[in-house]
Amino acid sequence: MCGQRVVCELNVDVGRTFSEKLLEMVDFVLRLSQVGLRQLDLLAVATGPGSFTGLRVGITTMKALAMRLGRPLVGVTSLEALAEIVPDSGMIAAFMDARRRQVFAALYEKVCPNAPPHLRRAGEVADPARWIASLYERQVKFVGDGTLLYRDLIEQAGHIVVTSEFFLARVVARVALRRRQNGDIVPLDSVDAYYIRPSDAETKRTVPSFG
Repeated sequence: MCGQRVVCELNVDVGRTFSEKLLEMVDFVLRLSQVGLRQLDLLAVATGPGSFTGLRVGITTMKALAMRLGRPLVGVTSLEALAEIVPDSGMIAAFMDARRRQVFAALYEKVCPNAPPHLRRAGEVADPARWIASLYERQVKFVGDGTLLYRDLIEQAGHIVVTSEFFLARVVARVALRRRQNGDIVPLDSVDAYYIRPSDAETKRTVPSFG
C-alpha cells in the first residue's frame, strides 16, 4: 500500500506449499508494483489464529525481512482484521472456522461508522452455538468464514451475517498504518503468533510414568 491506496494484492491458495512459495510471492508483488525492498518503510503480518505452521512461517519470514531492512513490523490478529472489514457502527463478532466443529470468536464494537474496532470480548475457541447463545447484545454483525458454516444459527438468534470476501492483506496493512500514525509500534521480538488453541502436539502430550 501507498498511504490508503492498494498498489498490489495477491491472494493465492497454495495449501501445503505455503512455506516454499511465500518469498516467491513477496518478490512477485514487489516486481509487479515496481517497488524495491528498501523502499518499504513499514511491514505488517497477520498473527492468527489460524494454521500453526502457516503462522510460524509467515511471522518468521516477516521478522527476518524487518530485521534485514531495519523496519518496524506490526502484528495484527485475524480477528481484529475481520472486525475492521465491517464499515458500520455497532457490535461485531469476528467468527472464524477453527475446525473440529469449533470457531475462533471475538466481540468488537465500533462507536461510529468506519471507526477502529474496540475489543469487548477476548478471542476464544468455542462451540459456535454456545458462543452465539452467550451474547446478550442484539443484532450483532457476524463476519468471517465461520458465518458460512453457521449462518442458520446466527440468523435464528436474531443476528446479522455480513457477507464479504475475507481477503485480509489490505485490511492488515490498513490497521498497521493506523498504529504507526498513533505511535503504537512494539519491539520486533514482541510480535508473536496468536494461537488461542494449543497445538495437537501439546494437547496429546502426556507425562511419562515412572512406576
